[in-house]
Amino acid sequence: MQSVSSNKKIRVLALFLAQPKKELQVIELLKKMIEPTRKEKGCSCYELQQNTKDPCDRAFIEEWESEEDLNIHSESKHLKEIIPQVLPLLQQPPLVRRYRFVA
Repeated sequence: MQSVSSNKKIRVLALFLAQPKKELQVIELLKKMIEPTRKEKGCSCYELQQNTKDPCDRAFIEEWESEEDLNIHSESKHLKEIIPQVLPLLQQPPLVRRYRFVA
């Protein structure tokens, strides 16, 4: 049976689709977010993934202890500094989806 505390956890899939020939710039900027994010309260998992078939496609897979922790992360200084640098290098705005455990 799933515990009440795991039902509060939030999982995030954040997709970043780099413009062709901008992939390395995007990954270097995204890597800068890893260390400070992993130190944030409530961060259980923060991993940067690469699509095996598309070199432009990157994704953060995240897990947060609560919606409140994730909301604080969304307002963090390092996100506010790095995301504006990443946006012009992307084909489209990042797609960020939040999920809660169901079964």
